[in-house]
Amino acid sequence: MKPVVERAGPADLAALCELEHAVFGAESYPGFFLRQAMALWPDWVLVARPAGGAEPVGYMLAAKSAREGEGWILSAATHPAWRGRGIGQALLQQLLATLDAAGLTEIRLTVHPANTVAVRLYERAGFVREARDGAYFGPDQPRLIMVRRKPV
Repeated sequence: MKPVVERAGPADLAALCELEHAVFGAESYPGFFLRQAMALWPDWVLVARPAGGAEPVGYMLAAKSAREGEGWILSAATHPAWRGRGIGQALLQQLLATLDAAGLTEIRLTVHPANTVAVRLYERAGFVREARDGAYFGPDQPRLIMVRRKPV
């Protein structure tokens, strides 16, 4: 099944909130942030839907950094029932193509070190481990910081 990847829109907000909560629980982004992200970075909030499906089963969100040429992938989520079906791969490919077209040469992200499936996905896309922070979001909240540099 090849998912349909497209820009998120306001009509997707409720489904994105549910997806965030299903994947991240209490640490999920609130709906007002997701709505503002769609307004601020409309090309950089992508959803994936199953072919012929209406509801998003995955999404990714990126933003430009204050540093020239740098962007961050702020969130990546696939609904647990849809994992292992290429959703994350399709989203990441499209998002990276969009970020590259915008002239970004360095893309960063954080990922929990125990999330080996995501780490492998990012490594296959050219990301390398830059650092490990044992308390990135606070005590007992470790994250790998990964970066993908595009040759200039």
